[in-house]
Amino acid sequence: MTAGPGAPAPPFGITFEELKKTREGQDKLRKWRTKSKGQSPEEKFTAEIKELVRKAGAAQLDAWKKGLEQDDLEVTLAKRGRRPWLLKEPSDTRRQAGLAWLLTLADPKRVCVAVLYEPAGDGKSGTMYLAANTASEGLAKNAKEILEVRNEDDVNRLTKDLQDTYRNGLSKEEFDKRHPKNFKETVTRRVRNVSTHLRTLPNVEFTELDDSGIPGQHCEMRLVDNLSQRVGRKLTNEVSLGISKLCCAKCYLALQAVKITSGMTVRVQGAHLNSYPNWPLPRFLADPDVMKEFLGPAAYALYQEHPEPAQARIRALSSIEDVNLEYGSSGEED
Repeated sequence: MTAGPGAPAPPFGITFEELKKTREGQDKLRKWRTKSKGQSPEEKFTAEIKELVRKAGAAQLDAWKKGLEQDDLEVTLAKRGRRPWLLKEPSDTRRQAGLAWLLTLADPKRVCVAVLYEPAGDGKSGTMYLAANTASEGLAKNAKEILEVRNEDDVNRLTKDLQDTYRNGLSKEEFDKRHPKNFKETVTRRVRNVSTHLRTLPNVEFTELDDSGIPGQHCEMRLVDNLSQRVGRKLTNEVSLGISKLCCAKCYLALQAVKITSGMTVRVQGAHLNSYPNWPLPRFLADPDVMKEFLGPAAYALYQEHPEPAQARIRALSSIEDVNLEYGSSGEED
């Protein structure tokens, strides 16, 4: 049995010669050639993921439009700069995104930081879990410094410290690329708003996560991995997740899968829906129900056939055409 001209390629780079060695492989080849109609299973798998991202983008846009119905249209558009990726979320989610952004200033090696607040069951205390995309000590210490701000003198002092640390830790070119417009005003506003928000949280404790052991894992996935390992599917109340940048497409789909399968609602401010290569799969996707929701039924069926090559394809997938919205850092928002 040979692959004739125009025959679809075998899935995920597995060669025809490898499949021909077993009767099961020969049967699969016949089925794939019949069903794919010129599209390889690998291409179909990728198309299914892209379709999921397109739907996620449409859902975000719908949520944004519904938010406009509740606000003055001109005021909302002016505030959001006509950017549809920013969901209408409660202020605590925005403040936690602000905290994450300020923590990136305290150490410029932290390209991205995420924070997750989990209230205690009695409502009398809570824990703020902190994670950075790179190994970095001092997240909890820096968060406590923001919590300790009490007056405008404290605001101005911490603003200056953060500005100086950030500027001195980057080259001029990198600083110009990464800092928002009106940098000083943005830092001042964020310090004031975030410190006020933190003081409303009863007996908040800051816990800095250890290295997850998964190189390159996105920091919001580290936090949800940690949450899933601690509580499994028992947590049914909402938790707020703030990120210094908006979610990428795969992180956003993973969070939606957790929400649908577990009843666990992890709120984020939004997603830019770009997709990047070398995305390490979080541990919670090992749950078959979560993975099925993450991929959708058609792609999941292909995933079940060859899970390891499919995981490699998920990690590598980038440049999702016709989906990407103009990207904006959450650091630019109020």
